[in-house]
Amino acid sequence: MKRVLMLAVAVLSAGTAVAQGETDSLRTEKQDTSDVPSTFEVGKEGLKVNLGEKKNSEEERKRKKDEVFDFGFFNGFDLGFNAFMVNGDLNLPAELENFEQKLGNSTNVQIRVVNLSFRMARRAELNFALALDYNDWALENNVTLQPDQEQVTFLEEDINFKKNKFKAKYLALPINLELGSFSGVTITGGFEPQFLLRGRVKQRSSERGKTKVDDNYNLREFRYAWVGRIGFEGFSVFCRYYPKSIFTHGEGPDIQNISFGVGWGF
Repeated sequence: MKRVLMLAVAVLSAGTAVAQGETDSLRTEKQDTSDVPSTFEVGKEGLKVNLGEKKNSEEERKRKKDEVFDFGFFNGFDLGFNAFMVNGDLNLPAELENFEQKLGNSTNVQIRVVNLSFRMARRAELNFALALDYNDWALENNVTLQPDQEQVTFLEEDINFKKNKFKAKYLALPINLELGSFSGVTITGGFEPQFLLRGRVKQRSSERGKTKVDDNYNLREFRYAWVGRIGFEGFSVFCRYYPKSIFTHGEGPDIQNISFGVGWGF
């Protein structure tokens, strides 16, 4: 009887050890999975979220290189300054004094909503996008651009404006050729047609408070830009030049636009 009890105790002890080992193994497996943190990556391909998953960066890079087409959402953004110019000169002639700017407050923001990339070779890529292009020109003088006019018309005001901005929003269709190098530096050149969505004058003063008036303000319904960009690891500096007047021919002065700044993504 004593031998039977000792044998039973030995069997129970062995079973407990095996069960404990299996439990430790499960804990280790769970730990291996749960210890992988969630990460957010910002790069040329856009915003990428990894929710507790291990990844093989080498395999990911190889997969990207092998892809011919790449489609994405919200993976391009530009932020820069916006300036009027006449025949390549930022110093405007005296007869255009109403267009004098506070350049530091004149901004250009472009958000690329949808894009398609076509890889023609290992270091050559053709990019197409659908974007929204926002333009602010902060006016220096106390003048108001008038709506519903046959010609561009300013009204001189006896008001000290704290903010006096002429704004325009466009739908843009950027088309760019990007060339890469062994060092990771990219050079991009492109053509960018834009279609007017809205013009606006936005002002703030003690006398009137905040006001905004929407109108096309004799702006061209269609314009285009030549774009140059130098980048590295998805970040870049850009210049966007519009060779034609921002106003409809015969309805305003022959005044061009240039924007420059920094960007991320395509």
